[in-house]
Amino acid sequence: MANFELTIKYLSNDTAYWRNLMLLFSPIWGIAIPLIGLWVFAAYLFGNAFAGILIVAALLVFTMTCFFATMLLMDTRITLSKNGIRFPPILTILSAYTNEAAWSKIKQLQVSSPLQPNGASVANTPLSELHLRFEMVDADEISLVVEAISSNDLEKLLMALSVWLPEEKRDANLLLLKQRLDGTAIAAGDPPSYTKIWQDELDSRFSATAFMPLEPGHAFANRSLVVVRQLAFGGLSAVYFCQEGGVNNRILKESVVPTNTKQELKLKAKEMFEREAAILLQLNHEQIVKVIQFFSEDDRTYILLEYVDGKTLRQIVGEQGCQPEDRVIRIAQSLCRPLSYLHDRNPSIIHKDISPENIVVQDDQAIIIDFGAANEFLGTVTSTMVGKQAYVAPEQFAGRASASSDLYSLGATLYFLLTGTDPVPLTCSSPKEFFCVDSTSSQMVVSNEMDQFVKDLTELERSDRLMSVNAVLERLEAMTQSKRQSSS
Repeated sequence: MANFELTIKYLSNDTAYWRNLMLLFSPIWGIAIPLIGLWVFAAYLFGNAFAGILIVAALLVFTMTCFFATMLLMDTRITLSKNGIRFPPILTILSAYTNEAAWSKIKQLQVSSPLQPNGASVANTPLSELHLRFEMVDADEISLVVEAISSNDLEKLLMALSVWLPEEKRDANLLLLKQRLDGTAIAAGDPPSYTKIWQDELDSRFSATAFMPLEPGHAFANRSLVVVRQLAFGGLSAVYFCQEGGVNNRILKESVVPTNTKQELKLKAKEMFEREAAILLQLNHEQIVKVIQFFSEDDRTYILLEYVDGKTLRQIVGEQGCQPEDRVIRIAQSLCRPLSYLHDRNPSIIHKDISPENIVVQDDQAIIIDFGAANEFLGTVTSTMVGKQAYVAPEQFAGRASASSDLYSLGATLYFLLTGTDPVPLTCSSPKEFFCVDSTSSQMVVSNEMDQFVKDLTELERSDRLMSVNAVLERLEAMTQSKRQSSS
């Protein structure tokens, strides 16, 4: 099986200093010294050739040493996968390890400060003094300076560690670092389990921030649009039930740009948002909510959508519990139609936000009620990943979404319908181990065929997944036929 990898950048001040210094003097060691060596060698050809060879060899060794040192300093990648972690070579040049270490070779991961004893709380320690210390099983150690990792990459690193590094190998300070990164605090007393803390963090759509939603009765300038009530809000976003012209019911999504955002990021995000808006306004499918308008007002960006009556998949599972396979298959087949419509367009449209909250069901017909446009917009201006990470494909988390990313999200959504539980982020989901009891107290067990189907949709590597909506429909039809034959 191909292995998904997440790559982030690591650039400490010392590494940056020496790298820049080597690059600055590269014309000397890369060009001037070799030319001097050739001149010396040529001069000694008419005298002491042996001495000339020694001098040229020494200069060549110096040049090659400078070249390989520069290459080492240029490699600033930290790569994580389910098999282990790869550190920048410059950090492990004196280590007993190569720059790659399996998770089983890591004895303990600690967040600490050189100015404090091991195990001390880092709640009030400046981030510039914090280190991530990887203690290996043979007493070797590799240390990362937290300040050398951008906040966006640090968020990715902490998420990957929470998924792939066993819980018993992480100390409590890792939780404190995650909470500080998000601008929140941990309550006094023993910290809750890693599983709950991280799942709660990943389930939230936006990080906490000061944001005042619009009040009922708010009217927009030059628009016949009035807020009737708030449906949901938090972080940098809100959703409202509105009326347009006092007649038509609408849904309004609001995204707020932080006031401290750099102007160039605002302009870039606005350009991306308007480009995607122009595409979405052209969509016309009975199972895709109609995007009516995009507009901005007072540093807030809005998407106006048709109102669709019905319950979301999350509401249905919350009221009814796990859904039987027959219904899950029908819903999945229904979802394939709008996904096929989006993916077959030229250029192909990637939804980027398939999840239980964004799908309303009417008589087992699934209607997509939201797009990832607002998430892309906020992700650009805040330089962070915005979205329900439990349903986001690994490559989308790394900024490389494709049609296959929507299929991953579809598989994660089916997992939720079958188990009543959100999938674990950055994993291949297998619902087979879960079961639930329905209203008649009979057990609903996930079949082997359905379990394999969900796993094939949620493989971490794109090449291992089902490749197209047509392939998904073929598998669904095969399962339908199999169930018909077994019941007859």
